[in-house]
Amino acid sequence: MYTRTYATAAALVLLAVFSLNMSINRSIKIPDNTTSNEAHETVNGSIKIGTNCTLSDECQTVNGSIKVGKSSKVATLQTVNGSIKLADDVQVTGDVQTVNGSIQVQAGCAISGDVDNVNGDIALTKAEVVQNVSTINGDIELDGATIKGNIVIEEVSAKCNRDKALVITLKNGATVEGNITVKHDRFPVEVHLDKDSQVKGRVENAEIKEM
Repeated sequence: MYTRTYATAAALVLLAVFSLNMSINRSIKIPDNTTSNEAHETVNGSIKIGTNCTLSDECQTVNGSIKVGKSSKVATLQTVNGSIKLADDVQVTGDVQTVNGSIQVQAGCAISGDVDNVNGDIALTKAEVVQNVSTINGDIELDGATIKGNIVIEEVSAKCNRDKALVITLKNGATVEGNITVKHDRFPVEVHLDKDSQVKGRVENAEIKEM
């Protein structure tokens, strides 16, 4: 996933250079109740999607955040430098990816692909992710959420310095149906688990702490 995330970043930069049909230096605002089969792409700007929208192609930006309004259905969401926020009851038919930014997913959301970043916290509240959740240098909080795949803390570079443990929190009936896997030992990783939550697979290279 580490390689894939940076490949995503490179692809977005190339897209910014070579595409003639994308916005360059402006934000994109998609009104409520919009249905679109087109991709929505910008370089220096945010993307804001209204409520009850249906977007069948991806939304991408390089320098900007992405926000999706309540009850919308969207495809893959990607940014390099910016956060991604999903309101209640959003459906994502692809992946949710950022390199440098947090990811916040609210109640009732369903994501068919992966959720991943490099630097930034990931918070999922009463949502479902069909594939994996991964990060390199960010805490993860599952509040009543279900991950059908794995949680993966990817390998870090020698330049990555962290002075405290990375924390994965499962609370209020959160479930990870796969494994929690840490692929390095550069800094400690803790799994904070309350009595109503569970990891059905293995916890590898992380310390479990009951709450």
